[in-house]
Amino acid sequence: MPSWEMQVSGDCEAMQAVRGLQVDTVGRLWVLDDGRTSTECPPKLWIFDLNKNDSVVLVYAFPRDFYYYKSERGKLHDLVLDRTKTDWLAYIASPNARNLVVFSFKRNASWVVKSSVVFWRQISGVAISPGTRARLYFFQFNSKELFSVSVRDLRARKEDPAVRLEFSGTSISRMVMDAEGVLYFDLGVRKSLFKWNTSSPFKEERLLKDVLLVRDIPFTFTLDEQGNFWITKQYENKKPRYKLLKADVGAKSYLYDAITDCSSSNETCDSSEMEKDDSPTFSWNFEISPEGKTIFIILLICLNVAIAVSLGTVIYCLLQKLKKLQDSFKEAMARPKEFKGLLAVNST
Repeated sequence: MPSWEMQVSGDCEAMQAVRGLQVDTVGRLWVLDDGRTSTECPPKLWIFDLNKNDSVVLVYAFPRDFYYYKSERGKLHDLVLDRTKTDWLAYIASPNARNLVVFSFKRNASWVVKSSVVFWRQISGVAISPGTRARLYFFQFNSKELFSVSVRDLRARKEDPAVRLEFSGTSISRMVMDAEGVLYFDLGVRKSLFKWNTSSPFKEERLLKDVLLVRDIPFTFTLDEQGNFWITKQYENKKPRYKLLKADVGAKSYLYDAITDCSSSNETCDSSEMEKDDSPTFSWNFEISPEGKTIFIILLICLNVAIAVSLGTVIYCLLQKLKKLQDSFKEAMARPKEFKGLLAVNST
């Protein structure tokens, strides 16, 4: 996808090692390419327009210092999308580089969330909750804790944002969020899939059992618009090598939430507001001082008086013309012979 020419191994102009996929609500496919194969290519973010024959919308190469840590080549592993009122953001896990990377579609730029605490190290998976109090959930490689951070802090590029421990006890390999804030995740050692409503205190609920999902073998989760939960599995020494599993859970992807906080107010964001280009937007924002308000009111009063005077003058002139016409008509009626004569001449 979209062509074999874009799948050539070792060609840094093509995709090399896809680690994350997301489709937004306006029909764009976001592809996270780690770039590491036999050739060292920079990691990139590819965006395709599925509504226009899978045409390339954007290809963004991440800066070197985003994926290197102490001269060691890191990798970009997973991503989620954050829809705001005027932009689309991608939050990207970078386990080896010990960074959380943020990409802005509107700015065509990325930055690293700076933190002095240990929580950013080896982030392996991310998920984002919907609503006005959205949080980014993440876990670390080979860790038994799940953490979260405020999305509002991430949007504001706040340094050292507060990190909250959600639960501890069992390691997670993959997770995804639905539009109601329910987190779906696997607990590989228990060979099961679970879910948790993040608006309530942590309480796991088994969704599927006897599902063997091993962390070292690639697999993915996703939710579609019809409420189906999809899982891809890969086997090393078994045929078929790949399986696609489906479960009806009655939930849509987190991107289809009804309420998304765009800044700080309880506004509803519609996907129709999300523009596909980077067109500039303009707005007027000004304040009037108390003295200015007084002058403004006086000007409005003067304007109203001027309008009233003008209308009065026009009405007076019209009344004068009407009076002259009435006087002329009365004068003509007072001379009936001349009036009749005039009619006789006109009739001939």
